[in-house]
Amino acid sequence: MKKHLITGILACILISLSGTLFAQTAVTLDTAINNTGKELSSKLKQGSKVAILSMSSSSVRLSTYVIEELTSALVNQRQVTVVDRSQLDLLQREMNFQYSGEVSDASAQAIGKKLGAQAIITGSFEPLSDFYRFRVKVIEVETAVISITYSANVQNDRIVASLMSDSGAKPLVSNSKAVNYGEDDFTTGQRWGTWALNAFTVPGLGSLLVMQDKVGFRDQMIMGLGGSALFWIGYFVIDYSEEPVKDSYGRDTGEYEGTSPGEEIGSVMVIAGMGLWIVNGIYNIVRSSIYHKSSTYTGSLFDPSVFNIVLIPAKDGKIDKVHLSYTLHF
Repeated sequence: MKKHLITGILACILISLSGTLFAQTAVTLDTAINNTGKELSSKLKQGSKVAILSMSSSSVRLSTYVIEELTSALVNQRQVTVVDRSQLDLLQREMNFQYSGEVSDASAQAIGKKLGAQAIITGSFEPLSDFYRFRVKVIEVETAVISITYSANVQNDRIVASLMSDSGAKPLVSNSKAVNYGEDDFTTGQRWGTWALNAFTVPGLGSLLVMQDKVGFRDQMIMGLGGSALFWIGYFVIDYSEEPVKDSYGRDTGEYEGTSPGEEIGSVMVIAGMGLWIVNGIYNIVRSSIYHKSSTYTGSLFDPSVFNIVLIPAKDGKIDKVHLSYTLHF
């Protein structure tokens, strides 16, 4: 029975931790793009000409951003030649495809031939649970074979939320106080992992390692370790055992009597220790469920509407100055 119980507990821990670790593998969008550039550069034939054709997503702004940043990442690796965006723009109008839409492999092959590219890169950016799934594939123009694939989990943070929003970035704080909108909060897997680590290892360890919640760590350490100390001291150190009562001939009468003055004290300590365990367990569940990340004071430059450009002409009609102003929400 004990073996089955231990096996069940270990299975719960592994399942919870696997959810936490999986959620923690999500990276920022820029990190995913840079990793993609390195991966593709290492596998593409050196000196080959490639074209980043499309990035399917629900936001034109995000698709454009990914294409431009991936172009920069590939160029910086200096392993391949990337088709200039202006050539793609001309071909886009001719063949009527969208950067943010799905492009079939056959169409990608035809476009690649027109551009004189040896390989075409397409991708997708789709929501999945609490994060986004970023996928990229490379299609060989001559054979239409998919030669390389790469994927990554991307955090649903403020940059992604800004790029996915048609109206631009949200103000991140209000009335000089930090406000959390949930884009970069803890995932379900992280909350389950926090609870499991707190419950089955050192009290508060999950709060400290996963959520970086120092208050939760402190409280659970006090309650968990304090409860354990009270329980085991009361159970082992203080002797409140009972011995059988014997008659005048030395025979057992079937009755028992307490022999230690610490019996009542030990019982109280055991009950108090168990009470602290129960309170700590409830606190762990509630704290792991409702604790949120603290937002920081951050502004975004990804919203084009924040910029205001004014051209100031000179007396001869030529442009004399360019005045640029911008607004950031804090």
